[in-house]
Amino acid sequence: MATFGQRPQIRLILQPALPGPDGNPQVQDIAAHLVFDFVLPETQAACPLHGTPDLAALRSAVADAAALRTALAAGQFGNVKVSTAGAPLGCIPASPTPRPRQW
Repeated sequence: MATFGQRPQIRLILQPALPGPDGNPQVQDIAAHLVFDFVLPETQAACPLHGTPDLAALRSAVADAAALRTALAAGQFGNVKVSTAGAPLGCIPASPTPRPRQW
């Protein structure tokens, strides 16, 4: 980090799932990738590769994401509880060998 600095990011990947003929969701083979950098603006202009991280903004965004996760798990959006606790990540439909990712 001393050489290259630190550039905290949150990457949000959105992939639509539509109801299939049998009613089960079918994940579409398309996605949108949004990348949010958390770097102080005044340091980014001088040298984009050596910006100063804005850890306060990063912590605030992470807290907001955690609050959203908790609200989803509590059924506060459309009275449907959503939880991914303990569930493996899925794989992209275009993957040649579909298998859950292990972290």
